[in-house]
Order: sequence, then structure tokens, then C-alpha cells
Amino acid sequence: MLEAFTFKTNLLTHVQDTGDVGRDLHSYLVALTYCLHVGGAASTVANLLAEAIRSEEFAVQFRQTLLRERREGFLTILHQGQRRGQIREDVDLVMVTDAVYGAIHHRLVATGQDIDGSFLRHLTRFAIDGTASPSYLQSYHARE
Repeated sequence: MLEAFTFKTNLLTHVQDTGDVGRDLHSYLVALTYCLHVGGAASTVANLLAEAIRSEEFAVQFRQTLLRERREGFLTILHQGQRRGQIREDVDLVMVTDAVYGAIHHRLVATGQDIDGSFLRHLTRFAIDGTASPSYLQSYHARE
């Protein structure tokens, strides 16, 4: 079931590279939210997280399938931005991925707060403000 769920969410979260890390990151976050709300994945993900806490054996499988794929989605976008000079070279991309993805899981499981458009815009800005090269940051804020 975990592999099938991962495959389905991969199809729904594929984001084309537009050449703009901020746009791509926001699109990825919107796609993830679409899976959670419209695709009905929120309760499934929450249950999978709970099971991963209860069972170390399942946690290993969960990390090797769904979490690995979601983290790779974030990392791909961030690496592309770094290659284009939009993300600074000194940024720990794994840490950024943990912070952004963790914020979504925190709302999903811990607080129950909305994962809505406003939250996603602020989360994207949070990530870009902390990672962007000075020239990209200036152009990013000019578009807001």
C-alpha cells in the first residue's frame, strides 16, 4: 500500500522546472497540499506518520519510500536553483528541506492549522529569504 500511495502522490506532485526556484518551490508546495486536501491524503499521511512512530520496521519502509520521494522533490528544486545561482552555495539544502517539509507535517499532525494558500506563500517566502542569492532575492521580492 505504501508503494502504491507513493506512486500516486509522485504523479500528483511532479513540477516542471520553470527556471525560477521560488515559483517551482511554491508549485511543489501547492501540489503537496492538493494531495493532502483534494486527494484525501491528509489522513493517510497522518496515519503513516503515526505508524512510523510505533513501528521501527515500518519507519524504515516509510523513510525509504514516501519520505524519500517527497524529500527528493524538494531537493531537486533547490539543487536546480543552486545551479542557476538563485540559491547560495553555502546553504544546507537538506536542512531547508527538513524545515519546509517539517512545517507541513507539523500543521498536519500537531497543530491542525490550515495548510492553505496564505501559509504556502509565507512558507515559500521563508525558504527563499533564508537561502537565496542576493540578486535572486531582489528579483523575487520585486515580483511580490
